[in-house]
Amino acid sequence: MRYFILFLIISIAASLSPNPAIKVLRIGFHHQDEVGLGARGTWHALVVSGPESYLKQVNVTVKAVNDPMDDDANSLNGREVIADITPDPILLVRGDVFQSGNVDALSWGPLEIPLGKTVTMGSAEFSLQIQDSTVEQRQRQYKFAVLLRVGGVEQVVAIYSAYSDVGADFIPAAERNPSLLWVGDLDGDERVDFLLDTSDHYNVDEVTLFLSSRRSKGDLVKAVAFSRRVGC
Repeated sequence: MRYFILFLIISIAASLSPNPAIKVLRIGFHHQDEVGLGARGTWHALVVSGPESYLKQVNVTVKAVNDPMDDDANSLNGREVIADITPDPILLVRGDVFQSGNVDALSWGPLEIPLGKTVTMGSAEFSLQIQDSTVEQRQRQYKFAVLLRVGGVEQVVAIYSAYSDVGADFIPAAERNPSLLWVGDLDGDERVDFLLDTSDHYNVDEVTLFLSSRRSKGDLVKAVAFSRRVGC
């Protein structure tokens, strides 16, 4: 009897423990190694419609399709992600922190973060700063930091590479500045969350979701999941 009660307590505790896994996905084409067929099923779609943003539960289908990079025209090594919702969502998300309904939004982009200037969204300030630089074979290599500041608290949330020939303007590795794709309160804790373009190459499309509810002590947000796909 004692062991049964202990088992029951453990089972109840396990059922009440939140699932820490957060996943994100983008609709459209992906290569085989970027999305598995197991991504099918129920997700929440982040949709912007006019001035409103909302989360809606949707069914996602992942179809095996031809990959244009495959020499075999009959192969099905590509993946097409489809969600049963219109308009197209900015992002698909999975996790215990997401609930269907309207969400508070401050901005939806892309909104570029320029070097040396501050982008302000509500109480949040985003800036791009030079972290360090070196000269190699007459070319200067840079490391840029995206800094988030809320009140008196600062946090570096992403690092980017860039380069320039001596005396020329810098060029980001992705050939574009980092940009905010969505800013608001996605997890309902009344703190800023955001979706940031973290692409590190011109032929790469990568977005990373930052949530405040999963932050570590002393931080403002945590990078909880990303979606990355390489161009054809």
